[in-house]
Amino acid sequence: MGLTEIVGAIQKARKILLVAHIQPDCDTLGSCFALREVLGKLGKDVCICCGDGMPDAYRDLFPENVLKDPADFCGETDMAVAVDCADTARLGKCLKMFRSAPVTVNIDHHITNDGYARLNYVAEASSTGEIIYELMRLFGVKPDGQSARYLYIA
Repeated sequence: MGLTEIVGAIQKARKILLVAHIQPDCDTLGSCFALREVLGKLGKDVCICCGDGMPDAYRDLFPENVLKDPADFCGETDMAVAVDCADTARLGKCLKMFRSAPVTVNIDHHITNDGYARLNYVAEASSTGEIIYELMRLFGVKPDGQSARYLYIA
């Protein structure tokens, strides 16, 4: 599947859940936050969720209170996007919310990815951040300072 199918699905969605993997690293976090910036510019209501919270080492890189715990989840969504998650085990406590979304998307760069979502895009790339940049290009959104910073972190 190509990114154009995912772009089409995102265009139809209004409220989107982005899921960062457990034990989050800079790629999953930077990619989620960059994608949140892009989707916000497209008028989407976006929530980022992670079963493990923000690691102390990254707290200064990202805004507070944006990364939600599944217990504080922001309600029903039209779509859930797993970002940098090679398999459903990496979704942790967010798996149930991910599976309950009407449309599920998996964007990743790990060759071990098992294609668990309805729409899967797994590309050879150094990071998922590279794929998010390609999505930005397809949406016609130029990176601003904040989204570029998140992509650099990824």
